[in-house]
Amino acid sequence: MKFNSFDFLLPDNTWDSIASQNFSAESYGLFLCDLFDEWIKDNNPKIYVRILNTIIDQLIGKNVHFHDFGGWLNDFLLVTINSEGDLSPDDTYRSSDPKLMETDLTVGNSKFGDLLNHPSIHSLYHSANKLSKDCLECSWKNYCQSGSLLHRYEKKEGFTKRSVYCDALKIIYEKISGHLDWIRGVDNDNLIG
Repeated sequence: MKFNSFDFLLPDNTWDSIASQNFSAESYGLFLCDLFDEWIKDNNPKIYVRILNTIIDQLIGKNVHFHDFGGWLNDFLLVTINSEGDLSPDDTYRSSDPKLMETDLTVGNSKFGDLLNHPSIHSLYHSANKLSKDCLECSWKNYCQSGSLLHRYEKKEGFTKRSVYCDALKIIYEKISGHLDWIRGVDNDNLIG
């Protein structure tokens, strides 16, 4: 295969969906570390792996937009226009709280500003911009920002929890940060925080 642009998406899990699974966030982190090792070993700058390139860009101070890391609603908004013309927030949230998708807005009965001012959008926006309590002391909080909003969802508590992939994100951030430290010859404290 001669692809040179890839992405590896984390499954659309929530705290509710993993409750009935044999789930290990650590296994996702270790997979991403193996992926990173293979990518580095290949040493081909033409190969782009979005999740890895995004983490590197974050760690070197670039402003990134990536759905699997929190805070993305600050800069842009993903919306869904379904085949009947219904307008709603990004349809990945359907698996968390289906009520978020019930806006009663369509391309025929509303303007885009109506969607921007809808309570569902406001709820998602405010949730995305508030770190989980578990994350306040984490050294990676400025990078993952509590993780993808969807991955933070639990029916009882809404979007207030840390990502179900928190341990995976810590593992891959540590791995890539260590690699950047080795390249730069600096200690980890200069990147974190």
